[in-house]
Amino acid sequence: MTPLPGSAPAARLSPLAVVAFVFVFVFPPVAILLGCMAQSAMRPTPGRGRGLAKAAVLLGSVFTALTALSLLVSFGLIGASLHVG
Repeated sequence: MTPLPGSAPAARLSPLAVVAFVFVFVFPPVAILLGCMAQSAMRPTPGRGRGLAKAAVLLGSVFTALTALSLLVSFGLIGASLHVG
C-alpha cells in the first residue's frame, strides 16, 4: 500500500519490542532487559512499539517477582517441613 502524497510513511513496529513481549512468557528477566533496550532505541526517533516495550518491562517485572516469591515460599515450606519431622 502506498502512502498518500504529502503524508509521512508509517513507522515500523519495533522488532526488539516484539521480541521483548514474547520473552515475557518465555523468560521474564530477559524481557525486562530487552524492553528497556527497545525503549531506549525508540527514544531518539518516534516509532511504533513503545507501548509494547513498556508492557514487556512491566509484565516481565511482575512475572519475575511472582516467580521469586513463589520459589521463596516453596523453599520455605520445604525447609519448615524438614525441621518439623
